[in-house]
Formats: sequence, C-alpha cells, structure tokens
Amino acid sequence: MPKSFKYEKFLNIVDGWDSEQDIANVREWLFELEIPFDQDIYMLYDENVIKTKWKVFVKHWDVFSWLVGFSLNIVDRTRSWMLEVHHDQVMNFYSMENR
Repeated sequence: MPKSFKYEKFLNIVDGWDSEQDIANVREWLFELEIPFDQDIYMLYDENVIKTKWKVFVKHWDVFSWLVGFSLNIVDRTRSWMLEVHHDQVMNFYSMENR
C-alpha cells in the first residue's frame, strides 16, 4: 500500500533561473528541507532513473531540472519524502514528517 504524505511545501521557481542569486535562493530552499547531503536519492525522469546523492542534486538542481518533461520525481530509499519538480515551474516537497 502506498504511503500517504502528511506535509507539503512548495516553491514557485518561475524566476529561479534569472540570475545566480535566484539559483542560489532555490538551492537555499532545498538545503532548508534538512535532507542529509550524503543521502542516496533516485531521480525519476519519464522511464529513466538516476541514482546520486542529495548534495549533487542541491548543487546542480538547475541543470537536472532544466529539461524536465512533465515532472521530475525525487525520492530516497525509504520513500518517506518526495520532491516533484513540475514543468509548470513549481517544486512540491511531500513528507511523512513536518520539516
């Protein structure tokens, strides 16, 4: 049975690409989610899966997110949280616990 997330945060990133400062602001929002940098994550693009560390995604979020089709979904091994980067320029973070 799928888990039901209890908490949600979102960030509008329409202007997140305009300058290095805007990119850094999104990076700061991701940092504030308090996910350990060394945590393995799985990025689900259409039919592809990329395994990397959370630190790599935070540092290069703009590169990973630039070519999103409909959405990019990111989860950890436990699936206790999920980050969705939506093509409508929104990041939605879902979690089992309040962050």
